[in-house]
Formats: sequence, structure tokens, C-alpha cells
Amino acid sequence: IFKNINFSKIFLFCINPTEIEFNNINLNIQRNKISKLRNSLKILIKKEQYWSNKKIVSNNDFSKKYKN
Repeated sequence: IFKNINFSKIFLFCINPTEIEFNNINLNIQRNKISKLRNSLKILIKKEQYWSNKKIVSNNDFSKKYKN
């Protein structure tokens, strides 16, 4: 298989995102903004789930009190 391959014609390279961000500060700024937004969304989702569960529990307790 390797007899027909000319290894001098194969180019391998690895692009490190950190290096790109270092060279282009705008990419770094945008990445930081995206990270902040993602973290804010995670916090909001947790809060929404918490309050949603509280509402469900509260409604169940309320209905139990008036059924008895």
C-alpha cells in the first residue's frame, strides 16, 4: 500500500485555537463573550427548572389541601 505514496508530498499541520486567538484579539473577545452568554444561559435554565418544580409542588400541595 505504501509503495506508491510519496511521503514528501504529504503535509500535516495542526492549528491550535489558542494561537489563532493570540494573533487575532477579536476572536478572543468574541469567544469570551460567547462563554459568558453560555454561562448565563446555564444559570437561567437552572433557575427556570427550580421555579418550575416549585410551582408544580406548590400546585400539588394546594390541590391536596382543598380536596380534603
